[in-house]
Amino acid sequence: RWVAGPTAAAHRLALVSRDGDLWDSLPWEEWGATALAKRDAYNAMTSSRTRGGAYDAAVAVMAELLRAEVEGLALEVSGEGSRPGSVRVGGVAILRRGAPGPDPAPASGLFPCPDDPNRLAVPCAADEVAGLSCALGLPVAAPASLYDAGKVVGEAVYRLDALRGRGTLRVTAEGVAVDTAAQVGRGDPEPPMPWEVGSVQEFDALSVAEKRASLTRAGQPRLPRPREGERKLDDLLLPLLDEAVRAQVLRRRALERGDWEEAARLQDNRSERDQLLEEISTRREADPEDELLPALEERYEL
Repeated sequence: RWVAGPTAAAHRLALVSRDGDLWDSLPWEEWGATALAKRDAYNAMTSSRTRGGAYDAAVAVMAELLRAEVEGLALEVSGEGSRPGSVRVGGVAILRRGAPGPDPAPASGLFPCPDDPNRLAVPCAADEVAGLSCALGLPVAAPASLYDAGKVVGEAVYRLDALRGRGTLRVTAEGVAVDTAAQVGRGDPEPPMPWEVGSVQEFDALSVAEKRASLTRAGQPRLPRPREGERKLDDLLLPLLDEAVRAQVLRRRALERGDWEEAARLQDNRSERDQLLEEISTRREADPEDELLPALEERYEL
């Protein structure tokens, strides 16, 4: 917040140029006050007429072009870290559209109820949560387990260089004890690539962690936040599954939601590979020593 002139302009440009974080996650199309709200917001943030730091300007732009304000900030686990047992920390901003309601604090902690059309949990980076907190004076919430695992005893010192218009934040902290539980899983085998999953049973047997690791191995750059649920992972995995396995999963989904017409359509349009996989699964379940299995499996692998 304590910068101005060219430095502040550079900070504003950096914020709107980040890929996949706050700026890309805001509901420009759904809540935008103009047809090209995201473009208009970019122009406002990078205009020479705009004053103030990046997050002060962002708050003003959200109010003007989204008719919304940030009412809550939190840190959360955003995914797995590079070391076994470690996690990445991301942020979430609770955006509210329109006038404050009778209950400004969402019932489910800081996260809005799914049926509230005027509240939205916007994923962002942890440093963006810090920037919004400084701009708005809002506290930052975090799960106790995440806070306890990451807290350190130390001192933070901020030094402002008035001539350069920039500051330096230096943190000195005591050593942090390593939780031996974080080493669990170091020797676990890697999960299969999505297209290596051989049946709907193998797909069902994958844990949430294995699905995330499989998507990462397959080159998926960004994964859903854990709070978004397992179904989001399944939606990313489906296009990468073997065609026959994918067909089985889609048929089951149709049956689970009671869409009998779609289930019948999928059943009637089964490919030869899909039918072969079903025959293999049926025979293996009835008799693992079935003498026809090797030949059927060989045909399937072709």
